[in-house]
Amino acid sequence: MADMASGLMKLLENSAPIGVAFYSTERAKQDFITRAGVLAGSRTVQLVHDGEAALAALVACDVLLVEPTDEAKVVMFFDRNRDLVMLHDKPTLIFLAQNGAGKSALANAPALASVVRATSFSVDTEITEEAATEIFIARHSTSYVEWLSKWRSGELADTTDNNLTLSEALAIEGDS
Repeated sequence: MADMASGLMKLLENSAPIGVAFYSTERAKQDFITRAGVLAGSRTVQLVHDGEAALAALVACDVLLVEPTDEAKVVMFFDRNRDLVMLHDKPTLIFLAQNGAGKSALANAPALASVVRATSFSVDTEITEEAATEIFIARHSTSYVEWLSKWRSGELADTTDNNLTLSEALAIEGDS
């Protein structure tokens, strides 16, 4: 199982098309959904709750988050339709409860399990400032401290992308 930062980066940088995020508390899941949306930057993020909606959403979004209402059903859907999902070549993250039906169903879903093995991670551990900084540098080719310095000095334009990056940088700065 990958650590949370590298699992998310693999997914967002699209080196792995499908990942699974295991959570033990609802708050951890919701916090991570929010963080994933921020880290997605200017990409369109769609949150869905079942497999059929996921396939439909992949046409219009850049990043897909799946928060299943029926975890076992979603796992089996993605196992049967893995190839269709992968054809869209868009990062897709499925949230499953640490001790839930979805995790149990994954044991009987060999096609999906083989794809998500390298991008499965727990969202219950907090992202450290160091890991968040590494993610920031990988995405923006500069540290959040340097980026904020440029922003505060007026060197960066007030654009949508820069405002999203500002949110990301301020979140890291606030954690330090």
